[in-house]
Amino acid sequence: MKEISFAWTSPALVAGVKTVTRREWQADYARQFRYGDQVRALNRQRRFGGEALGVIELVEDAVLDTRETFEADVQAEGIPWLREHDLLSAKLLAKWDEMCRWDESCVALWVVRFRVVSLEPNAEQLARAKGGGRPKKENPQMSLVLEAQ
Repeated sequence: MKEISFAWTSPALVAGVKTVTRREWQADYARQFRYGDQVRALNRQRRFGGEALGVIELVEDAVLDTRETFEADVQAEGIPWLREHDLLSAKLLAKWDEMCRWDESCVALWVVRFRVVSLEPNAEQLARAKGGGRPKKENPQMSLVLEAQ
């Protein structure tokens, strides 16, 4: 099964507000992500000790990003939710700002749209950790959001 690491955006994925991700992938690799594929969602890359948060299912083939899709996907990326819940790391914010520039130096990003199929029993705990690592502390705001669902 293919895998995608969500790292800093893991809390938004687990809370159910993140349904799209953008990746700086080579075209040959990106084209392997097809409609209907089930993909293991990780809290960080395996080489850094990543663990499974759950399984997502792609709702369309991976496609190259455009300015129009980017602007339409702000909510689906989970960035506003992360900011609202004080979970937006400086590193993620810097990366997001870099992606928002859309100038000649802009890197081609692949858009992967998905739905969450299932979450591991410990997904909330794994997602709480900064950068997708081991959990550091309880986040009552995230727990409240998850309990409301």
